[in-house]
Amino acid sequence: MKATRSRDKNMIIIIMLMVVYGSIYAWRMFTNMPWYDELYTYYSFISRGPIYATIHWPLPNNHVGYSFLSGFLSYFGNATIALRGVSFICAVSNIYLVYTLARKLVDNKIAYICVFLYAGVFLVHNMAVQGRGYTLSTTCYLISLLCLYRICFDLNGKKEYIIYSLCLTMGIYAVPSSTFWVIPVCVFGGLFLLSNGRIKNLIKLVIASVAAAIMSFGIYFMIWLSIGSNLLSKDPASAFYGVYQLDIIKKQPLSAAKAGLDYMLASPYIQSMDTDIVRKEIFVYLDNLFEQFYAGTGKVLIVFFAITAVTALIRFIKDRTRFLELFTAVSIVLLPVMLIVQSVQPYLRVFSFFGLVTAFSVAMYLDMFVSGVLRSRSGLYTAVVCLTGALLIGLLFTYKYRAPMADRELDIAEVLSVMEQNGTAVNDMTGIYYTDDYQKYVIKFLYDKEIPEYPLGECDFVLVSDIMEDPSVDHIEWPMLTCYGDFDTELLKERYEAIASTDRYTIYKKSNNG
Repeated sequence: MKATRSRDKNMIIIIMLMVVYGSIYAWRMFTNMPWYDELYTYYSFISRGPIYATIHWPLPNNHVGYSFLSGFLSYFGNATIALRGVSFICAVSNIYLVYTLARKLVDNKIAYICVFLYAGVFLVHNMAVQGRGYTLSTTCYLISLLCLYRICFDLNGKKEYIIYSLCLTMGIYAVPSSTFWVIPVCVFGGLFLLSNGRIKNLIKLVIASVAAAIMSFGIYFMIWLSIGSNLLSKDPASAFYGVYQLDIIKKQPLSAAKAGLDYMLASPYIQSMDTDIVRKEIFVYLDNLFEQFYAGTGKVLIVFFAITAVTALIRFIKDRTRFLELFTAVSIVLLPVMLIVQSVQPYLRVFSFFGLVTAFSVAMYLDMFVSGVLRSRSGLYTAVVCLTGALLIGLLFTYKYRAPMADRELDIAEVLSVMEQNGTAVNDMTGIYYTDDYQKYVIKFLYDKEIPEYPLGECDFVLVSDIMEDPSVDHIEWPMLTCYGDFDTELLKERYEAIASTDRYTIYKKSNNG
C-alpha cells in the first residue's frame, strides 16, 4: 500500500513537471518566430504533405523522417503546429522518459534532478520546439535505452527487441547524424551483455541492430531512387534524359540509386574534413559544444567528462551490473573517437542528445556521494532537489533561453505587417521579384501563400533589404540572392514606388506609370 502511494505521488509530481515544461515549450513554440532552416523545411517539405516529404531529400538538412511525421500535422491547417508540433510532443514526452530511465538507475529524488539537468541544457531547450528532427531523435534515443535496460537485465520479451530496432531506425530516419548516439548505444548494449555472459540476449541484440541498419538502408535507398531517377531524367547528358522516373526505377534501379547516393555524398553539409585538422581541433570543438550546454562551462565539462569516463569505467569493472556507469563511459569515450574517425565537425545542435549523458554523469556522482549523506535527512534532501529544480527551471526564463531564433525572418514579417496596415494585403500580391530566400518562406508560413516569381520589371512587387540598397556592399552571402551590383536600381526607381518600409526592408509596388 505504501509503495503504491509512493508511485502515485511520484506520477503526480512528474505529470506536474511535464505540465510546467510543456507550458514553457508551448509559449516558446507560438511566440518565437521560426528561423531559416525551419522555414525552409516547412516550405519545401512539410507543407506539401507526408508522401512528398518521404521521397524528397535534396539536402541532409531536410530531416526527412521529421518532415514525414510533421506532414500529417499539416492537415490541421496551422503552420506552427505542422512545423513544430512533433518536436513539442517529443520534448514533453522526453521529460517523462528521462525520469523513467533515471528512476531505474538511481534514487527517486536524484531522478528528478536528472530531469532538471537534462531540460536545463541550452541545446536541449533550444531544439525543444524547433521544426527540426533533433528532439524526435532524442525521444528515439531514450526509448531505445529503456528497451536496452530491460534486455540487459533479462526483463524482456520479443517486443523490446522490436521497439529497440525501430527506434534506431526512426532515429536515423529523423536525422542521419543520429549515428552519433546509435553506434554508442549498440556498443554499450553489446559490452554490457558480453560482460555479464548473456550471450543469447547479445545475439538477439546484434540481430535487432543489424535489422535496424537494413531498415535504415532500405528507407534511404528509396529516397536515393527518387532523387537519382529525377536527376537522370532531367540531365541532357544522361541516357535516361526525358524518360519517366518510374520507368527508370523499374529498368535501372541501381543506376538511379547510385545517382541519388552520389548527389547526397556531394553535399557540402556532409563533406569530411582532414583527419589531422579534426584531431588538432578536437578540444576547441568540444569546448564550443559544451559551452552550448551550460554557458561558461565548456572547458570545465571537458575535464568533468574525462574524469567521469575513467571513474565510471572503474566502477563498472568492480560491479558489472552497473548499467549507468557503462553507459556514461561508452558515451563519453565514443564522442571524440567518432568525430576523429569520421573526420567531421557537425553542427553543434547535432549533439543535443548528449544532454542526457550530462545529466546521468552528474547523477552517478550524486548517487555515490550526496544521496548517502542526505538520505538520513529527508527534509534537507527534498530541499536540495526543490532548489535545484527552481534554479534550473528559472534558467529557462533568462534571455539566452528566450532569445529570438529568427533575425531577417522577423524583419520580413514586420514589413509585410506594415504593408497590410497601409492597405495592401499579402493575398493581393500576384507576382513578386524575390531578392532572397527568406521572403518566400516567411510568406508561405505566415500567410499560406506561394506568390509567383517574375523578373524585375514584370512583377508587381519587390521586397528589398537594406543591404541591397547599400552601394558599399558588393558581395552578399547566401541566402541573400541578389547583391547591389546585380540589381537594376534604375529600373526599380522608374517603375516602382515604396509602399511599406522598416529599418531593414522596403516593399515596392509597380506604379501606374510602370
